[in-house]
Amino acid sequence: MTASSARPGALGSTDTLLLGAVFAGAVSSFVVWVGAAITAILSGHPLPRVDLAAGVRALTQDRGNPSAAWGQPVGPTWLYWTCTASVLAILVAALAACWWVWERNKTARDQDPRRLHGLASRAEVAKVAGAKALIRRAGDLGDLGP
Repeated sequence: MTASSARPGALGSTDTLLLGAVFAGAVSSFVVWVGAAITAILSGHPLPRVDLAAGVRALTQDRGNPSAAWGQPVGPTWLYWTCTASVLAILVAALAACWWVWERNKTARDQDPRRLHGLASRAEVAKVAGAKALIRRAGDLGDLGP
């Protein structure tokens, strides 16, 4: 048997793609449901039940009539798609802001002198050159007087 270069327990590329597709499907269904919920509230209708299949139907089969996809009135089509697009835009903006903050902090972390390889931390310096360590070593010097 040959040794694998991959870490044990690491996800393969197929697993990563499958996990990404499942996550993207769940997020898109959530976005479509939130759009339907906002539209229903603004139109005075009751909230639609959470149904992943209805979200898929609203995107594929019933684009012109989202009420048919959700099985109950959710409001006018133009309002439904406007709300859904707004939810998507807010989600994308929030993700972009999080990515920007992460990258900005990553640069700051990389340039932090306390994280540079080879430099001693405050605790390591105190252990070697702190007051207690220096007093302990002073006893080793013995009597230096004339």
